[in-house]
Amino acid sequence: MARLFFDKFQLHPVAPFVILAPNFEGHNMPGTSLKQLILCLFTSGLILLSNCDSSSPTVPADEPSCTLVWEETFDEGLGGRWRIADWTFDNNLCEFSSRMVNIEDDQLVLAISKKERGGSFADKPYWGAEIYTTAKYQYGLFKTLLKPNSPPGVITSFFLMDGVYEQDVLVDWFEIDIEFPGSTTTISYALHWMVNGELKSTSTSVSLGFDAAVALHEYAIEWTASSIRFLVDGTVSATFNDATIMRELQHPMSIHMNYWVSASPAWAGAFDERKLPLRTIYDSVSYYKLTNT
Repeated sequence: MARLFFDKFQLHPVAPFVILAPNFEGHNMPGTSLKQLILCLFTSGLILLSNCDSSSPTVPADEPSCTLVWEETFDEGLGGRWRIADWTFDNNLCEFSSRMVNIEDDQLVLAISKKERGGSFADKPYWGAEIYTTAKYQYGLFKTLLKPNSPPGVITSFFLMDGVYEQDVLVDWFEIDIEFPGSTTTISYALHWMVNGELKSTSTSVSLGFDAAVALHEYAIEWTASSIRFLVDGTVSATFNDATIMRELQHPMSIHMNYWVSASPAWAGAFDERKLPLRTIYDSVSYYKLTNT
């Protein structure tokens, strides 16, 4: 589920809870281009399948084309477009911390470990991790190369999120989720929004046909004014196009990734802390602007 921050402090709603948290931390280390070239060669075929080459005759004329705006490959650390969260929320058994965010072998590694001491939330027994972009985006194609590690009880995610506040009160909420809730063979897609202060949601789960924990795969959100499509390795996995929902989800959102332990075994399975420490890997993140929507 998505998490939220407010200017002076963090307001962290997770349907329907709102949690206050302290400030955030960030790093400012720009990336380089060697890995970008390798990823470009590796994913050239996938780009065609996700409608990012309008000159290709294999792309239907009525589907969106797009142009790469930026790609984060983590070659020289966490780029300046990212911030690190240090909040939590009611359904989360972790407190997010910068100590669980690392760059190893030019990859972003988010981790979970048992808390021995410290932290701002004494009732949270584990450390977890979340990062998010400072910029917000309205529509586009959002991709990540990801190798999730989500045993029962553990959530790996890639999502878009934002909220609107009036006098420190949440009055509107926008969220587009890709999640691995306690499994790496099934993927979950969800949309969340608010109507007159009431949280609304729709979701679906899809069997991948492979174990996502074995190797990197590309997961993408294609968000237009009329539909939201989720893609795996360039192939459409799920589509949401209800006109009423699409009208609600028009607000610019930040890009988020997080890794945490759920307090809801009915949703994510029962967590076994003997598996700690845990790590999940993001190889790259990229944003494409849609050009014909």
